[in-house]
Amino acid sequence: RMEAEVIRDSVLFLAGRLDQTIGGQVLLNTQAMSTGRRSLYYEVYPEAGGNTPFAELFDPPDPGDCFRRSTTVLPQQALALSNSGQVHSASVDTAKLIAADGAEAFIRAAFLQLLSRSATNREVTACLAFWERQARELKNEDRVRESLVRVLFNHNDFVTIR
Repeated sequence: RMEAEVIRDSVLFLAGRLDQTIGGQVLLNTQAMSTGRRSLYYEVYPEAGGNTPFAELFDPPDPGDCFRRSTTVLPQQALALSNSGQVHSASVDTAKLIAADGAEAFIRAAFLQLLSRSATNREVTACLAFWERQARELKNEDRVRESLVRVLFNHNDFVTIR
C-alpha cells in the first residue's frame, strides 16, 4: 500500500494541481490541505500535531523510528478518500481532465487515467449501474463523473503498488 504522502501527491497530480517545484522551505503541516506542494516539503516531528491531518490516517512517518513504517488498514482511510475536501476538489479537476463523451467512454478513460489499467467488462458493468443510480439522484453529469472519480480514488488498485 502506498504511503500517505504518495497517495496525497497522486491525487493532486491527477487533478493537475501538484506543485512539482524542486527545493524550497519546509512548510507547516497545517498548510497541506490548502496547497499543492509535494508532501515531501511538509514538516514532520514526533510531538502531537507533527504530521499533516491526512497523513495521520495513513501511517505517517515516525521521526523516532525511521527504518520502518507501520501499515494499517482502517475504515477512516476510505472515509478520508471519500469525504476530504481536498479529495472532493481534486475529483472535480480530475473529472474535467478526462476527455471522454458518454458514460462508458468516461469509465474506460477514468480507469486508464487513475488506475493505469483497462477496466474489465465486469467493472464497466458495475460502473454503468453506479452511473445510472447517480444520474437519477444527482441529475448532473458532471457530478456523476466526479463521484466515479472519488470511487476510483478509493479503489485498491489506486492505493497499492504491485
